[in-house]
Amino acid sequence: MAKKHATYTAKEKAEIVLRILQKGRDNTIQKVAAEKNIVPTLISLWKKQAEEAILKRFENATPGRRKSSEPKAAVKEDARAAKSELRRARTRATKAENKLKEVSERLATLEQGVNAMSAAMGCKLVKKRAKRGSRKA
Repeated sequence: MAKKHATYTAKEKAEIVLRILQKGRDNTIQKVAAEKNIVPTLISLWKKQAEEAILKRFENATPGRRKSSEPKAAVKEDARAAKSELRRARTRATKAENKLKEVSERLATLEQGVNAMSAAMGCKLVKKRAKRGSRKA
């Protein structure tokens, strides 16, 4: 008849691994294995699995206070940069509007001068108007 293997709960495994992780003469893998009648390699395997699980848990953990302040600082810096860019864009837009006003005023002055010259010469200016819908590509 085949020998049935003992099964251990997660709690039992955790207690054994925690005992081994505590330093001391009675807490070596060999002594705990002999005491619990378990193969030492099985205990070593449990210890390795526990260490990997702990590392994995900390890698996937949500950031703590120190790390959470870094994203806030980055967001604040991004907001500051966006506000600065908005100010520059508004300044450029204002300058462009002022320049457009100046050009419009100069154009109006030139049109008045041309109209005055044409009246003095006794001729009439005819403006060309584009026909609607007849644009050539």
